[in-house]
Parts: sequence; C-alpha cells; structure tokens
Amino acid sequence: MKHELLAGVFNALPLILLGLLLGIFTATDNARTVNKKSLISILVVVFSFTIGRYSAYTVMHIESAYSTKPLAALIWTLCMGLWIGVIYRLLEQGLK
Repeated sequence: MKHELLAGVFNALPLILLGLLLGIFTATDNARTVNKKSLISILVVVFSFTIGRYSAYTVMHIESAYSTKPLAALIWTLCMGLWIGVIYRLLEQGLK
C-alpha cells in the first residue's frame, strides 16, 4: 500500500507541474465558456482513451492493476482520459 501511494504521488507531480507550466505559458485574459460542443469533445476523448487502454490490457497484455484491481484501473483510466480531454479542449485554439 505504501509503495502504491508513493507511486501515485510521483505520477501526480509531473501532471501538476505540466498543468502549472501550461497555465503560465498559454493563459489568456479571455474567459472560456463551457458549452455542449466542448463537453462532447471531452467525452469523445475520454471514451477513445478508455477503449484504447482496455484494448491494450486485453490484446497487448500490458502490466497494470487491471487484473488485481479492476475498479481502481477503471477509475484511473477514466480520470486520465478526462485530463487528456480537458487539456485538448484548453489547447484546441493552438491546434487550428
């Protein structure tokens, strides 16, 4: 349990640092509104990431907590997909 907590902390630190750097270097004064289009785009990313990750679990047999802790693996997968979707939405203007 102790090692899992440490691994979670060390996995979270780069995400927090990248989020801070993203905010510092890409922030604008314009307020972003949440609309139906943005929510759909985030959900598409979450769905795609989850399907891809679970395909990798079953087809590629990657090592994960999927076999021992399926609920924790699902929650982690959904959270990571959500984070990727939010980042995509925040950086969408730069992709155009």
